[in-house]
Amino acid sequence: MTKKKKSPKAGKAWSGRFRAKTHRLMDAFSSSLAVDRRMYKQDIQGSIAHSKGLEQAGVLTPQETKAIIRGLEQIRAEIEKAIALCAAFHCELVVNDYWREAIEADAGFVHLGQEDLAGADLSAIRAARVKIGVSTHRIEELEAALAAKADYVALGPIYATTLKAMPWAPQGLPRIAEWRSRIACPLVAIGGITLHRAPLVLASGADSVAVITDIVTSQDPEERVENWVAATARWRDSSTGLPQG
Repeated sequence: MTKKKKSPKAGKAWSGRFRAKTHRLMDAFSSSLAVDRRMYKQDIQGSIAHSKGLEQAGVLTPQETKAIIRGLEQIRAEIEKAIALCAAFHCELVVNDYWREAIEADAGFVHLGQEDLAGADLSAIRAARVKIGVSTHRIEELEAALAAKADYVALGPIYATTLKAMPWAPQGLPRIAEWRSRIACPLVAIGGITLHRAPLVLASGADSVAVITDIVTSQDPEERVENWVAATARWRDSSTGLPQG
C-alpha cells in the first residue's frame, strides 16, 4: 500500500510547480516581464553583486569574478550603445545569441544559432514579444527552426566568406530557391554577399541579406552603405517587416 502524496501547502510561493498550478503570487511575479525589460541595467548590476557574493563565499576565485564582471559590463555597454544608435537612426536592433539580454533591452529581434536555439527559453522570448530568427545550414536545422516557429530563417553561407571559418560549403543560389519553397516565413541570406551579388541573391528568393565584410572593408564604408540602400530599394519597398540589411 502506497502513501497518499500530500498536497502542496497553499502558502508556498511556487505551490508545487511541477505537480500543480502555480500559486497566484507566482503568476503575478511572472507577469512582470514588461518591468523586467525596462530594468536590464539593474538586472546586470544584480548579477555583478551576486558574483561578488559567490567570491566571498569561496565559490568563485577573484580572477573568475573579475572575468564575469568584465563580461557583464561589456554586454551592458554594447546593449546601451546599440539601443542609442538604433533609436537615433530609426533602425531595428537584432541581438545576436543573447536572448536574455534581448528581453531585458526590449529588443525587437533576437538571432539564435542552432546551439543557442536548443538552450533558449522560447516561451519567455515569445512572452516578451521578441521575434526570433534562426540560423540554418542543412535540412535538419531548417526543420528545427520551423518547429520553433521562427519569425525568420537565415541560410548561409551563400558564398565563400572570409569573415570567419565555416564548416559548411557555400550553399549557392539554388539552395535559396529550395529554402524559399519550404518556408512561409521571411528568408535571410548570409555569407559572402557583395553589392554586386545582392540582386542575384534577392531574385533567387531571399527577402533580406546580412552584410558585414562588403561594407566594413570598403575604403568608404559610409558611401558603400548608401550604395546598398540604393541598390536594394525595390526589394525593401516590398518589405516583409524584417530588419533590412
